[in-house]
Amino acid sequence: MQNDRYALVLSGGGAKGIYHIGAWCALIELGVNIQAVFGNSVGAIIAAFIAQNDYKKAEQALEGLDLSRFIYIPKELLKDGQVALTRKNLSKLKKLQESLFQHRGFDTSPLRDFLKQYINENKVRESGMDFGIVTFNMSKFKPEEFFIDSMEPGLLVDYILASASFPGFKRTTIKKDSFIDGGVYNNIPYSTAKGRGYRNIIVLDISGFGINKKIDIAGTNTIYIKNSINIGSIFDFSKEFFHDFKLLGYLDTMHAFNRIDGIDYFYHGDENLYVDLESALRHESVQAELANHLSKSATGMDGRAIEPGLRSILPDDCRSYKKYIYSFVECAARSLNIKRIHEYQFHEFVGLIYKTYRAIEQEVEEFVHTLTRNKISGIVKEIVSLSKNINMELIQKTPLYKYERLLEEIIKTRKMKLSFLTLNRFFPYLNAAKLFFSALRLFYKHNGK
Repeated sequence: MQNDRYALVLSGGGAKGIYHIGAWCALIELGVNIQAVFGNSVGAIIAAFIAQNDYKKAEQALEGLDLSRFIYIPKELLKDGQVALTRKNLSKLKKLQESLFQHRGFDTSPLRDFLKQYINENKVRESGMDFGIVTFNMSKFKPEEFFIDSMEPGLLVDYILASASFPGFKRTTIKKDSFIDGGVYNNIPYSTAKGRGYRNIIVLDISGFGINKKIDIAGTNTIYIKNSINIGSIFDFSKEFFHDFKLLGYLDTMHAFNRIDGIDYFYHGDENLYVDLESALRHESVQAELANHLSKSATGMDGRAIEPGLRSILPDDCRSYKKYIYSFVECAARSLNIKRIHEYQFHEFVGLIYKTYRAIEQEVEEFVHTLTRNKISGIVKEIVSLSKNINMELIQKTPLYKYERLLEEIIKTRKMKLSFLTLNRFFPYLNAAKLFFSALRLFYKHNGK
């Protein structure tokens, strides 16, 4: 790894560019040697920071960004970096309208000032790193690529702005030609790196706005890293989003280089714990539960059939994963709505799952002891809403295992039928989660916890 040299490709995506900072941090820790960097839009901005080898300055500058650092917006219309219209500030819209008319789009002078403050053209040129941006020439109506060795001295900020002039922003003019964001042609300038002659290429795709052309990796060693969780928007400048998406960039990159285990979660493995959990899942009592679910005889499941039987209860999207115990662990975590964007130690991750599981079981027990007709009606309505509407935003915030257990306790005689119709049919990971909880109880009982 340390002897390999890579070209780095950064896609556009507005506020989502903070992901690139997290990924860059991981690449530094991994000792990846970057010899070239190419970007579009916010990717072009961060590419310049990488070319001048100034991670700390980039981190400091970008974590404090809000919309007002990109475009002119009257301060009265902003709250915590976001546009917030109220009855009191509606009159200030006229000021913004006048600016839009004058500049034929949002005034990007704040972004120009930002780039002048933080981008050092001499450092970029003297670094020896190849640097390029993608933009779209509206005067000639064609895409263009510019590289540091062909950019006129003193105009680096202009070329970066040309790549980052989002549609609706004021166009950037260079030598009488006007330019807009290169994302209208190709938001991920992979062909720029390949056409430049590089064969070891790392791509950072942040699911930004624009056209993402299919890449041709033939004849290259390409590592493609894309945000594994889709959160936020290109104009989300909230502190919570910046923290989470930056961390996700770091974790996704570490995962891509096999420094972190996991399927949808991120953790550092523990082989001994893995073996112990596998033994618990193979325990005869758990196998009897599995056989009952599969409508098979537990005595008919010999040792060779145990793993296929366990895999058969897993959802399709994680059934074939080599370390299948991780699949069970993550099904349990999903059912409990355990936070995904976090770097766990495996023992910490399993412990959190068990703690959350026990808390829900206690909550269910207390609920059952105080049942009323209104409570039952309310829970059933929530469950039906979850299963009918498939509101993913709501589901991602909901510990579905809790509703599964409540349903089991409320209508025991119709448990299997009603449960299938409302939850397991749409969320097959619940069955795997319940089996794993049985194994987890055995594990902690054996370990005296």
